[in-house]
Amino acid sequence: MFDASMMAFRANANEHFPRSILSFEVISSTERAFQTPEKVFCPNIFFDIGENITVKQQALACYASENFPYPHPRSLEGVKIHAQKRGLEVGLQFAECFQLIRHVE
Repeated sequence: MFDASMMAFRANANEHFPRSILSFEVISSTERAFQTPEKVFCPNIFFDIGENITVKQQALACYASENFPYPHPRSLEGVKIHAQKRGLEVGLQFAECFQLIRHVE
């Protein structure tokens, strides 16, 4: 999926290519993927989601097939704990992280 996205958003595709491309973390998929040194998810952009953690949990609750009992990472509690862990990395209560792939000023 990553390679297909990068091909679709290549800079020479057309004049409307995105100025920024961020890679996102998929809880219980990103950490289980086979990772080579060039394909490790290495977050370098963090967003404070302290005001939205409950909304994030409510959104997950709408998808019964993706919502599992704790201690699964995609449980309501697992999502909260993961957001707390990412928050701890940057001094926030809750955070979501992304990896900047490309940014053009």
